[in-house]
Amino acid sequence: MRGRRTLALSMAVVAAGVMTAVAAYYLDPGRGTVGPMPGVGLALPAATRMVSGLDVRRLVKSPVYRLFFRSGGARPQAFTELQARTGLNLERDVDHVILSAQAQDGRTGTVAIVSGAFDRQKVAAAVLRQPNIATRTHEGRPLYVFHADGAPSSALAFLEDDVLALGTEAEVEQTVTGYVRGTGGLKGAPLLALVESVRPGSAVWSVGDETLLGQLSGALPAAGGLPGMTLPGLRSVVFSAEVDPAVSFEAIVQTADEKAAQQIAGMASLIQGMASMQGGQRPEMKQLASSISVTTEKSSVRVNGRLSDELLEALQRRSSAAGAPRAPEPPAAIGPAR
Repeated sequence: MRGRRTLALSMAVVAAGVMTAVAAYYLDPGRGTVGPMPGVGLALPAATRMVSGLDVRRLVKSPVYRLFFRSGGARPQAFTELQARTGLNLERDVDHVILSAQAQDGRTGTVAIVSGAFDRQKVAAAVLRQPNIATRTHEGRPLYVFHADGAPSSALAFLEDDVLALGTEAEVEQTVTGYVRGTGGLKGAPLLALVESVRPGSAVWSVGDETLLGQLSGALPAAGGLPGMTLPGLRSVVFSAEVDPAVSFEAIVQTADEKAAQQIAGMASLIQGMASMQGGQRPEMKQLASSISVTTEKSSVRVNGRLSDELLEALQRRSSAAGAPRAPEPPAAIGPAR
């Protein structure tokens, strides 16, 4: 009997150890993934209301990136700004980026978590060369604080040698705290359920809840010939996209009720119709409109699209032509030719 009790106790201890190890693996912000999000994203502040992810390696190797950003196209501004501040070249040094926005008590903030294969010492040296930079420690980690005239302070901190967080000062502090202590952050936050609903491995993805989306419910300014529109009550948006071998995407918009879903679907159909009407002069717009489908199911709207290589090339040509300088007009004749 004593031997059986000892065996049972030993098995219980082993089981508890295994469960603890599994829990530590999945809840440790430095390990595992949550849907498409690297586990480090769990350290983001609990007030996060929108979070997006980008598989930089897959993006820069994709045909769409080469077409739009390497064939005479403009480099993404965010890439240029990050390099100016940290010396990091996203196309060379970065693997993943997590972007987030926070809203709490009437204020908003942002945090980006950047991971890759870079030299921490070189990045720190580049940061220290910036003007109006100050350093202090938070949770035992160096914190680099940027003080810009007329703008909120921003900060940068290394979570690991190859992982850094940068954004508004308070939110970077919260991210460091969540990472070091392994508590709080997005663990248990409602937004996490949206992240988990995104297909793992998505090259580009984004989710947002009603807190920030509610700010979009006002009238949107008219743009590109489209009338101003008012978005009905949005509850959440889940977006994911692939970039190779073809560009495809899916957006699922959750609304307050079926009526709101029908309204948003109607707006999408209106935009598609206006794009198709431009097909006479711009065939790529008609093709773009036909490449997107919009469906509704109760209070949700699903938007799917798949852009062919031919369409992307046509859009790139149109974009390049629009951005090209116009040829100078010939000077007017002063008098009759002799």
